[in-house]
Amino acid sequence: GSSLFPAACSVMGKKVVVYGACGVLGRSVVRAFNNHGGWTTIGVDLMRNDEATESVVVHPTPTAASQGAEVLRQIKMHGVHKDVNAIVCVSGGFAFGPISQDDCLEAADRMIASSVQASFVAARMAHLHLLPGGLLLLPGAAPAVGPTPMMIGYGTAKAAVHHMVRSLALPNSGLPDGCRVVGLAPVTLDTEQNRQDMPSADFSTWTNCDALGDRIVGWAGGRNTPANGAIVKVTTADGEQLVSRSEQLAPAPPGGVRGGGGQGSRPWLEAPRAASLAVPGLLVHSAAGYRPRRASMCVCLIPCV
Repeated sequence: GSSLFPAACSVMGKKVVVYGACGVLGRSVVRAFNNHGGWTTIGVDLMRNDEATESVVVHPTPTAASQGAEVLRQIKMHGVHKDVNAIVCVSGGFAFGPISQDDCLEAADRMIASSVQASFVAARMAHLHLLPGGLLLLPGAAPAVGPTPMMIGYGTAKAAVHHMVRSLALPNSGLPDGCRVVGLAPVTLDTEQNRQDMPSADFSTWTNCDALGDRIVGWAGGRNTPANGAIVKVTTADGEQLVSRSEQLAPAPPGGVRGGGGQGSRPWLEAPRAASLAVPGLLVHSAAGYRPRRASMCVCLIPCV
C-alpha cells in the first residue's frame, strides 16, 4: 500500500515511473526494473500492476488536462516529489485503417489519447519530478517516420510523439538540466495479440518485450543510453532476443544536450527540416538544400518563420 512507499524508496534508492504499466511491454518493463534491483517501480495505468512497488490507477478521461490532473495528483500522494530517475511511457495502442474507413475518426481519438495525451502527461511529470540527468522515454513507432496511409490514425499519433521527443530535447524546453529524451520506435513487438493478428508473419524478426525491458533498464542506468532527442528504431533478426541493433531514425537535434542555445538564439529553428513540399517552380527546403519539385496533389506548407 501507499503507506509503505517512503520506506521502500529509502531502501531501493532509485525511482522509475512506468506509464502504461499494464500493457504487454509495460509489464515487461516493470518486471525488468524489479529484476535488476535497486529500483522502486511506480506503475500508472487503468488498473493495478501488482508487480510494481506502487500502482497509480487512473480512469479514462477525454483530455490531456483531465488525465494529467488525476495522474499528477495521485503521483504526489505516493510520495513522488522531484526525485524520479526515469519516466518510461509505453502507453499506446494500434489501429489499422485508412481515412476511408468508417470508424477512422474514432480510431484517431483512441490513438491520440493513448499515445499523444499520455506523452504530454509524462512530459509534464518529467518537468515537475524528474531529477537532473534523468531519462524520459516516449512511445514512438518505426513506421511513423514515413507516411502511413493504411493506418492513418496510428501513424499520425506516433509522428506527433516523435515531434515531442525532438522538441523536448532542445534547450529551454522546460525539462531539468542534463535530461535525455528518447523516442522508442520498435518495428513489431512479439505479443500474443500480434501473433493472433498476423499468424503468417516471421516471428523471428519481432522484438521480445522482456529483452526490450532489460535494454530500457540499461538506458535508465546510463548504459549505452541513446543521444538526447533520438528516435530509436529497435530491430530483431534471426530470433535474437533483442535488438541486433538500435538505429537513430532521426539524429539528435543540434544543441539537444540541455544547456545549449545561448542568449538570443532561437533553438527551435536549429533542428534539420525534412523536404515535404512539392509544387512546380517553388524552391523546396530539404536536407540537401533548395531544389524545384514537381506538383503533388497534397501540399503541406511549412513556413521558416
